[in-house]
Amino acid sequence: MDQNSVVVRLTQLLDQEVSAHRRMLEHLQQEQTALVDADVTGIRKAVNLQEYLIEDIRKLEQEREELMAALARMMDGASMPITFAAIIEWADEPHTERLVQVYDNLKAVLKDVTRANEQNRQLVESGLYFVESNLQLFFDLSQDEPCYQPRPTSTKTAPKVSRLIDRKA
Repeated sequence: MDQNSVVVRLTQLLDQEVSAHRRMLEHLQQEQTALVDADVTGIRKAVNLQEYLIEDIRKLEQEREELMAALARMMDGASMPITFAAIIEWADEPHTERLVQVYDNLKAVLKDVTRANEQNRQLVESGLYFVESNLQLFFDLSQDEPCYQPRPTSTKTAPKVSRLIDRKA
């Protein structure tokens, strides 16, 4: 492969990564909606779709790394990682404009994916806190005096009873 064909392929790969990450963003937004609605089926569906996309993105990323290594060898004979800035400086003019555009698109969509992922993480943590708080409220909270029984007349302490659930429940 010559220099221009490698840069063109790199641009195509980055464009594919942008598309894959946009689809990931859509699934993250679907997951967010499902989290807010407490829709377990929707959460599962979104997460499953994300898992498939992660594998696709991983493959694209691997191919991109291989192309970057090939470009590094072409540029200075080294196989060490290079930056996009170095590739943009090195590449021929007709290819640099599109490469810069696609690279900027990738950075922007990755920022959006990161933000959506963080929001979903916070929603999950809030949901877990809510569940744990409710479980504690139902099972761990007790008081010395039962709510639905007369106060004991002896000096012994009354058995601990849940505040919210009586014996008939």
